[in-house]
Amino acid sequence: MKPKAILFDMDGTLLPDDKKITRYTAECLTKAHDLGIRLVASTGRPPFLLDRMFLQAGLENTIDAYIALNGVGHLDKILGINELSNYLEGSWIPGIMERVEQLGFEGTSVSYRYVDAWITKKDKFFFQSYNSRFPNLHFTDFKAEKDEKFWKLIFGLERAFTVEEIERLDSLANENYHGFLSLPNSYEFTNAKVSKGNGVKRFAEEHGFALEDLVMFGDSGNDIDAMKLVGYSIAMGNAGIKTKEISDEITQSNNNDGVARWIAKELL
Repeated sequence: MKPKAILFDMDGTLLPDDKKITRYTAECLTKAHDLGIRLVASTGRPPFLLDRMFLQAGLENTIDAYIALNGVGHLDKILGINELSNYLEGSWIPGIMERVEQLGFEGTSVSYRYVDAWITKKDKFFFQSYNSRFPNLHFTDFKAEKDEKFWKLIFGLERAFTVEEIERLDSLANENYHGFLSLPNSYEFTNAKVSKGNGVKRFAEEHGFALEDLVMFGDSGNDIDAMKLVGYSIAMGNAGIKTKEISDEITQSNNNDGVARWIAKELL
């Protein structure tokens, strides 16, 4: 089968744990693109970090579109689209944090927009991660930012969430915002209108593709709604149980070039 487009998550999927795209993966993506297959990054990462990463890997002219920030960002190089929409309102964040605390969680909250990030404390994991990626990192309790608009809110622990804890956080969803696990220790809240699935639908409609003509790779909870929509879904070997259960196939792990190995086997 030759799909019209291949969509892939980044962290835990295309990226190995060291966050550097391997040469083998870059070569396989380039060969797939040369066959006329559209390549789309569907990820929680912001656009400027994707630009930097693909430039370093020599893929700046190979990746055709981004469904960035789990669907807040819609960038299409072929159609000349560059949009950000459906923000998380700053006035919602203190309430989200209070509800999370009422569930008995103690962790770190982080939010960002463009090159600015806001964090609640200097912990061992999230502070180092965001301080290295964002030029402007601010400490806050989010009470002074009620009039700001954010891309998302990340609540993180220095260990992986349990299945029961994820379900408790899922219960906080309302008409304004919802959430999902993005990494084993990171739970994200976004505007309720935001999802990778909505981004995939829009990409397919704008290019005149049937959803059945798309292939998607993913590993985590924020990939599931989109993976259920496409014609063929592939979970990484390191994916969570729920992601594997809804997928059509399981490939090798992110640390073993799982995306590239599937492309080489099935398409090249």
